[in-house]
Amino acid sequence: MVRVPRATLPILVAICALGFAWHGTADSLRVTFTGLISPNPVNLYSGDPETGRVELLVKDVGDQTIASWSPPHRAILYASHGEIYRLKFDADMEPDGEPVNLTQHEAWDRFPSWTPDGRHIVFGSRRDGLIGLFRMDADGGNVERLLDDGTAFFASVSPNGSSIAYYSLWQLHVMDIDGTGSRYLADATTFNWGMGHPSWSSTEDAIAFTSPHDTRMPSPTVYDMRTGRLERLMPDVCFSGDPAFAPDGRTLAFATYYDRAEKTPLGIYAMDRDGGDPTLLFEPPPGVTFVSSTSWIGYDPLAVKPKNMAMSVWGWLKILK
Repeated sequence: MVRVPRATLPILVAICALGFAWHGTADSLRVTFTGLISPNPVNLYSGDPETGRVELLVKDVGDQTIASWSPPHRAILYASHGEIYRLKFDADMEPDGEPVNLTQHEAWDRFPSWTPDGRHIVFGSRRDGLIGLFRMDADGGNVERLLDDGTAFFASVSPNGSSIAYYSLWQLHVMDIDGTGSRYLADATTFNWGMGHPSWSSTEDAIAFTSPHDTRMPSPTVYDMRTGRLERLMPDVCFSGDPAFAPDGRTLAFATYYDRAEKTPLGIYAMDRDGGDPTLLFEPPPGVTFVSSTSWIGYDPLAVKPKNMAMSVWGWLKILK
């Protein structure tokens, strides 16, 4: 982990749970991201926020991919060269066995997202020649189309499994889990490598995404589901995006790609939900010239989310000196 002097960058990294009870220990939490070794390949990496250690998880996935975590399966989903794979993990968050190809289809299949119960997977595909969102069983069977507007992709299922956030025509939308009730929320970036999946907060009161690439730099942005308010979290001098809510709902991981002021090292960061206390978690691995597609894995929430549950705090609180 890169340590930045306290005077220039106060660092407070806190993981806790509000509205959930979380099993496990902070040792199991990881942040995954993709890294480009120019001109290729693109690899999937896993980093430990506690130690700063980064490991190669999957070599040559072809393009950016989000790792979608399923506590019931202790497994991630990721896309590689047009196919969707499942990779299981053991109790120490080490890969357990070889990746399994779930799609094995000639179509272009990408952007998978688990449902919270681990029974289904929502993903984007060009099946039937038209880009859209599909749902299949956890083993890859019973594929059905949910949305066929021709532009929908980057789906993300909400924590309670009732809704799907997704991008369509560079806009953030949300719809019901059965593919009905779609509605526009906000404009998203047109910068492909900085989009990532929309990311739900654990209490579903907000969605993090990358805001427009218009006259300003793309930025991690939070959409408030209660008020419709948008909050850009990074200054316009910093080219950043791919935000992902941590299990606590208060912390965001994100990637930086370019800094016009050259004050922010490129890499994977964490910050408070309001943009405060940015922390450099991982520098790019050796040879990597671009990082993106952050995601949190390794957590284990209860299957039921009581709306009025009292706060349950676990994990770690660390100030780097």
